[in-house]
Amino acid sequence: MKTQLISKTTVKLSKKEIVEICKLKKQQWKFSIKSQLNHFYKNTKNSDIHNLFFLNFELIGYTSL
Repeated sequence: MKTQLISKTTVKLSKKEIVEICKLKKQQWKFSIKSQLNHFYKNTKNSDIHNLFFLNFELIGYTSL
């Protein structure tokens, strides 16, 4: 079992990582992926810090500062 914590600013996130973040958020908040993506792009700044927690290369936790 491998865990990993990665912190990145918004500009350093890949499109794939952003989609994975939105999929994870969708598990808690029942909005569509499209809605989650719109919210992400509308409400994040380039300098925001995103903490991604992985277990066996699967995103299982996320915070934004």
